[in-house]
Amino acid sequence: MARPGIRISAQRDGFRRAGVRHPKKPTDYPVDRFSEDQLRQFLAEPMLSVSPVELEDDEDDKAAADKAAADKAAADRAAADKAAADKAAADKAAADNANAEKANAEKADAEKPKKGSGKSA
Repeated sequence: MARPGIRISAQRDGFRRAGVRHPKKPTDYPVDRFSEDQLRQFLAEPMLSVSPVELEDDEDDKAAADKAAADKAAADRAAADKAAADKAAADKAAADNANAEKANAEKADAEKPKKGSGKSA
């Protein structure tokens, strides 16, 4: 379903009018986004090109879907990074534990009396 909108582009990127920064690239807005006073200022401004357009609701739906997909991808990356960090920490802890056990075993072996090391009579 189409709804009324306006397309605004500025002759100079970043031109400001009525408290709004306007890009040089034509940008579509719902007409109800601006007050009547702002719309009058836009229309009266020679630095702006303003024309009516029909906006499709599916554009808003697509933008929302794109944002949701990007948010999900970011959350998935964060979860994967956390899982990788947790696994690396667990692997390091296991290696540290194995090294400590090996060192303790070697120390215990070194402290045992060795056979045949005593004097025989």
